[in-house]
Amino acid sequence: MTKTKHNNIKKATAFNPVDIYVGNKVRFFRKITGLNQTELAQRLGLTFQQIQKYEKGENRISASRLYDITKIFNIPIDSLFPEKEEDIKVKYIYKQTYDLAKNYMNTLNEDERKLVDRLVEGLISNKG
Repeated sequence: MTKTKHNNIKKATAFNPVDIYVGNKVRFFRKITGLNQTELAQRLGLTFQQIQKYEKGENRISASRLYDITKIFNIPIDSLFPEKEEDIKVKYIYKQTYDLAKNYMNTLNEDERKLVDRLVEGLISNKG
């Protein structure tokens, strides 16, 4: 929790799983329509950095902005939202798994990956 600059009300800093879900859906539709972040940003009158934040779930997308996005993609607004609560959890877990795999492949060298593999195998064998 962090304190805002103008008052003592605490604001949560964790991202909301629904915002992450919606952001992932925006990314999905952006990619299948062939737009890059800059092109979508220009159509919305934003910067590409704002689109990045939307897609990561770091910033919430307002109702009017969601409406504009659905018009660009020519989709119904409910296409951006989960059908059931489990969809949110699955998408959130998917993001965590994706981030873990990305960091595993892009950050660790081969020897470090082997160490992680052995650690995970050891943890799994201790459970069984």
